[in-house]
Amino acid sequence: MELDIKTFAEEYNGKLIILDMLKDIDFGVQYDINNYQDVSQQVFPKLRTYCDKYNVTFLVTHHLNKLGKTLGSVAFDATVDGRITLIENKESKKYVKLQTINRDFPELDIQLKKTDNLNFKKINSIEEDELSYELTSFIKYVASQKEIDFTCTDIVLKANIPMSPKRFGRLLNNFIELLESEGVHITKYRTADNRFYHATFEEPSLNETE
Repeated sequence: MELDIKTFAEEYNGKLIILDMLKDIDFGVQYDINNYQDVSQQVFPKLRTYCDKYNVTFLVTHHLNKLGKTLGSVAFDATVDGRITLIENKESKKYVKLQTINRDFPELDIQLKKTDNLNFKKINSIEEDELSYELTSFIKYVASQKEIDFTCTDIVLKANIPMSPKRFGRLLNNFIELLESEGVHITKYRTADNRFYHATFEEPSLNETE
């Protein structure tokens, strides 16, 4: 393994090495990728040594479990310098959430849409007259209930909206008029403890001139 890295770095001036899964890669030590001690004390110290010695960066790919968490040992999350996570939406596979956590840069949490040629593009709240996945999920939930009172925390949980309550609140307030055109009518009110929304659904007219 080290000979390959040395050749890549010194003969080809290579800088980025992608390890497509750690399983079965020979680091010269015995390790189990599901064992915290092995990953944190055997594998990643080796990789850090190679980074320092040959001035390279490693990008390690890995799978997620059914809960969207890193598969195997939690040492994968604890010992890396940064993590880029792609989470496919369970309801619509054309939508993917991109999350990054890094020690040196700000975090990212954005929505991507898979295009026909299998590229990804960032989705703004509304793009090309298309409702975002979050707003579509919200409309479907309100339509199923006909009339509801909710907080942003309530609704992101009940409607399975992949967004923090704070961000969804901003999205909701920015596009109240658009939601009305889709049949969702919203009013806001406060209590001593929370900000509440009241939403009703009426079947929107198909006649754009009305």
